[in-house]
Amino acid sequence: KSQAVGNYFLNKAKQDNTSLTNLKLQKLVYIAYGFYAHFKKEKLFVDRIEAWQHGSIIPALYHEAKHFGSNPIPKDFKFTFIEEVTNRQTEMGDSIVKVYTPKIPKTSNVNQILDLIWDKYNIYTGWSLRNLTHLKGTPWDKVYNDGNGIFKEIPFDEIKKYYDEFIKKLIKEIDDKK
Repeated sequence: KSQAVGNYFLNKAKQDNTSLTNLKLQKLVYIAYGFYAHFKKEKLFVDRIEAWQHGSIIPALYHEAKHFGSNPIPKDFKFTFIEEVTNRQTEMGDSIVKVYTPKIPKTSNVNQILDLIWDKYNIYTGWSLRNLTHLKGTPWDKVYNDGNGIFKEIPFDEIKKYYDEFIKKLIKEIDDKK
């Protein structure tokens, strides 16, 4: 769930006594998705990533935190997930729902990738990260297409392909400095 990744970064911000806006959180989660796609060859979560005016957005996260506007998300905020329990009815005829706070398991190797993203990209503002994801040739750029693709899903394959190349260039830069 994208909410688990969002909660992970909110927790990191709280630990580091810093704050996150919805915009910055969106970009950190998106970048983490791209790095995970490169290293694990699979999706970090199944929620849609769409091309919006201000970059790659995960609507499942955005809508839950949009009421904070451009203000920092409060330190006690957590993303939740609501799941309807099927084939069960209450005496009143209403469906039963479970509400929980998704988390990344502490034993998960996802933590290493999320920590890498936090350490490398937390120093940037949400707007700087937005600009980074708006570069020519990014998956957002290809799908958004000057507004013609607004709200369209950015395909996993496009994100993976971009981050495969991006990380290959990073590794080459590191090797060239040796």
